[in-house]
Amino acid sequence: MLAPLPRGHVRKDGMDSMSPPPFPPPVRKKGLSPLAWAGIGCGGLTILGIALAAILGAKVFTWAKSFTDHPAKAAAGEVLAAYPSVEKSNESKESGTLSLRLKSGGGSTDTSYDDIVHGRVEIPDASGTPQRVFQGDLTKVPSWVPRYPAPTTGGEISVLHQDLPDRIHGIIVADTPDGTEAIKKFFEEEADKLLSSRATTSGSADINGNRTYHASYSSGKRKLEIHAYGPKGSPMTIVTTYTEMK
Repeated sequence: MLAPLPRGHVRKDGMDSMSPPPFPPPVRKKGLSPLAWAGIGCGGLTILGIALAAILGAKVFTWAKSFTDHPAKAAAGEVLAAYPSVEKSNESKESGTLSLRLKSGGGSTDTSYDDIVHGRVEIPDASGTPQRVFQGDLTKVPSWVPRYPAPTTGGEISVLHQDLPDRIHGIIVADTPDGTEAIKKFFEEEADKLLSSRATTSGSADINGNRTYHASYSSGKRKLEIHAYGPKGSPMTIVTTYTEMK
């Protein structure tokens, strides 16, 4: 066995006899090329785009699905959601009928989705006096809200207008002999004029001779929801829901 070299003695390879052996050179790991990463990035953006489209289309799908039960179901749901003081029972989605009563007490009344949308509902209160519900004030509708031109005087009604601490919220209803394309064109043009930097999603369906159209517009603190429905050959009902945060 060879005797160890004295401390401090320099070996022929240039290393101190007491120095630890040198670390091996780092191994270059194999990775994806820049082109591959770019491909993954593009793919990720594509997936993100699909996900966003799915989110934006969820509302349209919900409206179209409820339309298969009854054309006015989704619009009536919008109205009822704005009136928490009213509760429903005995609902038939196929026939579009249901019973309503005031949560504060009183009697109930049998009505329909169409009557709710058009504000034609009266409910007896605790004293038995009929109370007209689903009625707003058209004079209070903000000027930025597009209002589809009704063909006759009295053909447009407001079923809700609320001036709440945090927002203004309301619903306008109008009937028109126009078709889906005319309604779509009107609201797109009005949104361009009245809403800056707007985001939108829309969709339409024609199921068993019944037409429906839904669009959503938002810009800053303002948001519009448009729902139009009606059978072919008959007037379409347009429900415009507006919200403006304070």
